[in-house]
Amino acid sequence: MKCRLVCQCCLIALCFLSSAAFGADRASNDSLLNNVLSVWRAGDYASAEKMLSDIIENGTDDPRPLYFRGILAEQMGHDGTADLKAAAKLEAETSTASLVNRSIERTQGPLRVRIDRYRLAARNALKADPENERLKLVYRDALEARRRGDSATAIQLLKEAAAGGSDPRYFYMLGVALAEAGENEEAREFFVEGLKHEQTPHHSQLVREALSGVQGDIRRIIEEQTSIEIGGRQITRQTNVREIQRRSLMTQDQLLADASAATEMAAAREEAEDAARRKAAADKILAENKARDAVAERMKENAVAATEKPAAPNKTEMPEEPAVAATEPMPADPNAPVNPFLTGGAGVGAAMAPKSSVTAGPIDMSYLPVATEYLMYVRPGDLLESGFAKPLTDMPQFQQAMTEMSAQTGFVPGDIDSVTIGMGNLIATMIPLIGQGMAGGPPDPAAISKQLMGGENAMIVVRTNKDIDIAALMTQGNATESTHDGKAYYLLPNPDPNAPVMALHAVDSKMFLMASEPGLKAAITNGPGTAANEQFAFVSRSSHLVQAFSSPLLAGMSAGIPDPPPNVPPQVAQLVGAIKGRISGGAIVMDAGSDLALNIKLNLTEESAADEANQALTGLVMMGKQMAPLALGQAPPPLQPSLGQAVNSLASTSADSSVAVSITIPGSIVQVLKDNPGLLGPPAGGPPSGDEIR
Repeated sequence: MKCRLVCQCCLIALCFLSSAAFGADRASNDSLLNNVLSVWRAGDYASAEKMLSDIIENGTDDPRPLYFRGILAEQMGHDGTADLKAAAKLEAETSTASLVNRSIERTQGPLRVRIDRYRLAARNALKADPENERLKLVYRDALEARRRGDSATAIQLLKEAAAGGSDPRYFYMLGVALAEAGENEEAREFFVEGLKHEQTPHHSQLVREALSGVQGDIRRIIEEQTSIEIGGRQITRQTNVREIQRRSLMTQDQLLADASAATEMAAAREEAEDAARRKAAADKILAENKARDAVAERMKENAVAATEKPAAPNKTEMPEEPAVAATEPMPADPNAPVNPFLTGGAGVGAAMAPKSSVTAGPIDMSYLPVATEYLMYVRPGDLLESGFAKPLTDMPQFQQAMTEMSAQTGFVPGDIDSVTIGMGNLIATMIPLIGQGMAGGPPDPAAISKQLMGGENAMIVVRTNKDIDIAALMTQGNATESTHDGKAYYLLPNPDPNAPVMALHAVDSKMFLMASEPGLKAAITNGPGTAANEQFAFVSRSSHLVQAFSSPLLAGMSAGIPDPPPNVPPQVAQLVGAIKGRISGGAIVMDAGSDLALNIKLNLTEESAADEANQALTGLVMMGKQMAPLALGQAPPPLQPSLGQAVNSLASTSADSSVAVSITIPGSIVQVLKDNPGLLGPPAGGPPSGDEIR
């Protein structure tokens, strides 16, 4: 009914147009449009559309043919948006509003609302701010002066633009001109102002184009050394651009969750700062009281000493012996009250430190989402080559499986140099799902999978150490080939209709991208992006396995960590108090050599919090070592020596604002399990029951 009403209104509008008298300069168009009207009324929509297209293609400053072709397209069930917007732009440029008003005054309903919105937008686009336009001209003149080598004029004009405008380019380029003139300190001030004004993806695009010719030390100052404080942390331009892009990709729900978490984080930080101030004041008063008491005690001792004869020294007096030396060897008597697990374990860790075949450095995050908050990195080839895995890789069953896999696919896990996985907007994505779980609703695995892997939120990058014929593999796996921007990619078959469809693209014969189809297309279009991400600088590509989190939202989330019950060891309460509301990132890292080193690390927002957390962890590690002999006595005898070495290697450390717990798993434990498969439990299926024995 609505569609019919719109069509009738359109015909009435055209009838009204055909009966109106216009000036001589419109007579030709009026005649043509009358012919269009006759054909349109007869129901020959295709001919009417062609006649309108002929008028438009022959050139006209009359917006009505464009409006009518757009209206006709809508009547035929097509999208007439492009014509309607073009008509609105032409109307605004030719000041033919009164002519158009009469033509469409009886066109009502949703279509008229759309047309009026396009007309308003076109008029507003022409209402440029004169002062803003003047500053743009000043900016262009400044760039021309800089190109000619006239530094003084360029600086003067850029200062004028920066004083009256808010375009971040004015500030950045003024800083560049000042730096080129040797005024580095003043230049840094304007770089900071440029960073403050760079707030949208459009701004970032303009700045990127403006700075395309700026390289060397000046560019490094802009990108890496210029920072502003946002939400209690220092943000460089690189980080700010990633944050702008991250927010531009977020849904409205994610933006709301992001804002909520940021508010909680700010409140938690303010509470922590207030608590730190109170503690500092209390510590100062306590220190003053102790100092006053110490002075009074010394004065009292001096007064007593002055009235007494000094006693002769006791030549046989010996210094007090410590209860247990940290490096004391285990005594021969097994009943001696010395716990071998209270030693530092430095000898074990130093002798068995795993070695890597890859030099340390940042993990290559090319092609990963700009807003990556979860990073997983694994090196299968080197992991399988390590001494720790050797007892398993030497097994005939493993060798046979690798032979079969090589025959079927042409490669084996050892041919994979690395697999890197990045997930963006993870925290903001998970907050609504967590809230749903807390409200009693069961988690929907399909929904979680689509949230995490769908869109442009996730990317998997596989790098191999040999050339792989991916086309042959995809054909063998019944994948569907397609193209985007002239590059081939493959849609992978998935029997689960609720799971996101994954796609694969070969960057070259040794690098492959896998993501959802929209995410893969975006990666093909955008290219590799920036390889380094300072947010994950605390993990290294030399490790064999890395799982890391880093997000400004983690502090707000960690503020919700529940307080432990009163009956737990005090170190647990101390640890929770230290990290609550202060977690900014973390990682689980494995390094494989002859042994396997496991390191669990937390990044905190304050150095003092890391020190306090380390104190708590040191106490918990000591407690664990004290209890270890009793627990290890219940383990199978073949495993006890290896488990004892592992417990003995437990340690906690802190550095700057990070705290970590480490443990070394001896490679001997793998050999023991290989030689004693029964330690892992009964074989699959278990022994036959009594009624199965005949």
